[in-house]
Amino acid sequence: MAVSIKRIIGLLSLILFRTTRILMQIRRAKRSKVVILSYHKLGDTIFLLPSIRALTKHYGERNILIATYEHNVPVFNLEFSGMSYLTATKSDFVGYREFPRCKVIRQIRKVNPEVIIDLSTGTKPAIMALFSGARLIFGANSIVYRGIYNGYIPHKFDCHVREIYPKIISTIPGIRIDQDSGPVKKNNGRYILVHPTAAWRAKEWGMGNYYKLCANLKKDYTVKLISEYGTVAPEVINDFKTAGIEFILTKNISDLIDAIKKCYLFIGNDSGPLYLANYLQKPTFTIYGPTNPSYHLPYEGVNAFSQEVINCSPVNTKMCYLDGGRKCSHFSCMAQLSEEKVYSDLSGFISREKIFSVKDADSNN
Repeated sequence: MAVSIKRIIGLLSLILFRTTRILMQIRRAKRSKVVILSYHKLGDTIFLLPSIRALTKHYGERNILIATYEHNVPVFNLEFSGMSYLTATKSDFVGYREFPRCKVIRQIRKVNPEVIIDLSTGTKPAIMALFSGARLIFGANSIVYRGIYNGYIPHKFDCHVREIYPKIISTIPGIRIDQDSGPVKKNNGRYILVHPTAAWRAKEWGMGNYYKLCANLKKDYTVKLISEYGTVAPEVINDFKTAGIEFILTKNISDLIDAIKKCYLFIGNDSGPLYLANYLQKPTFTIYGPTNPSYHLPYEGVNAFSQEVINCSPVNTKMCYLDGGRKCSHFSCMAQLSEEKVYSDLSGFISREKIFSVKDADSNN
């Protein structure tokens, strides 16, 4: 009985969405623009760059607009200096940020796109694509929204995060996907940069552990911490400063990019800034807890990690069974990861990769 009801709902949604799309295209003028829907956090924005590179080669950069959060524009500009954008803020979406306000939909309809490419998935891009008036819509989403898309795949991926977006754009006929990030640049820098925060608490190793790690590193190297304004308590920042460790506070992603460019090793939790450092071709060292390195470790470059595997650690899944620690009450995977183990793993990585071997006097800072 439940299966029959699901099939009926699926059929009705298919009819509804297909009919709505037809109505949205009535009296639409000739068009040629391609709009990419990309409303992601920093980490996923980094992972989808190779797919956007493939789309610019396929359609031409001047024919593409990226609909994204305004804070992501500096990241896209690292590679696509001539790209055009349709920007929005998180306040432009309501209902747990899943429903776009009318002005966001009007912004896209004004472009009169020929093609919509949904790289975001979820209710938000589905609504935007549905009412865009585009002739062709490609993307991945929940099966209930399949009637919106001309090229559709279910949003269920058991693979590395970076492999998701090539799968999505593979629904576009004739697309050629190239994961190559280009020539490796010489890694110049003046300090180790440590980023101690993450998107949610369970992925954080803890400021106390980072204090001990930085104190040990400071014996041989110049170490700086970095975090966004308002994410670390002032008294904690003062503790690091008292120990002679600079704490950089960023106001935006551009500040973060500038600081990363000046480092020669980036250390952090499984978070967007670490993947940005990897994209900027810096060696990275990740501290993992409730997420699986096999699905999240930076895809290329010089990278290593430390992790304490316990009985609930993810082995064959992307995250632990407690929703990546969001529903966890003990955070044991991080609590049991000692500073001694992390320092040992990190020291071995530094020695093995010959990242540096003498104290950096930071004389150029």
